[in-house]
Amino acid sequence: IAAPHAFTIADHLEKAANIPVFSNQHHGTAVLILGGLLNALKVAGKNLEDISVVISGAGIAGVGVSRLLVRAGVKRLVVCDRAGAIYKYRPERMNWAKSYIAKETNFDNRRGSLRAMMRGADVFIGLSTGGIVTEEMIASMNDNPIVFGLAIPDPEIDPALAKAAGARVVATGRPDFPNTLDISLVFPGVFRGLLD
Repeated sequence: IAAPHAFTIADHLEKAANIPVFSNQHHGTAVLILGGLLNALKVAGKNLEDISVVISGAGIAGVGVSRLLVRAGVKRLVVCDRAGAIYKYRPERMNWAKSYIAKETNFDNRRGSLRAMMRGADVFIGLSTGGIVTEEMIASMNDNPIVFGLAIPDPEIDPALAKAAGARVVATGRPDFPNTLDISLVFPGVFRGLLD
């Protein structure tokens, strides 16, 4: 179910059933990204509180990831969709989920394209469309950038190209590439933890 309808359905289901509702795409992706990011930051020699993060994709996964990263302590985070950076009072391509994102992220009210937002960023998290990130965009990021290109079937940038452009840590959502962030690893552990 596409965002923002998925959030409405989950909220109604939680209220009707009086139990928490777990969405693998929403919550599972967020847990996966945070775990991967915490480890990648150690490799890159960076701290969560000091980094600048750009997320491409404002669907159910993008909203979940942005929510968890903000709660974990990321202070500089911009989420982009097809229209570019999401910011307060953006006049086009908004819905209530994107309005929530605008209130919780992008405190500098940055505007512009994904390319512009990636300039000087420490972390890129792709949850959108394959092939939208270029080597030049990676090269424009801060030193030792972290690149998670998780679009399926093709990542936002080929891992070899991201590494060649200077990325310190690269991960994808594909099991045939090295350093896979696989959402199927999250659900069993979370579910077991809930049962215990």
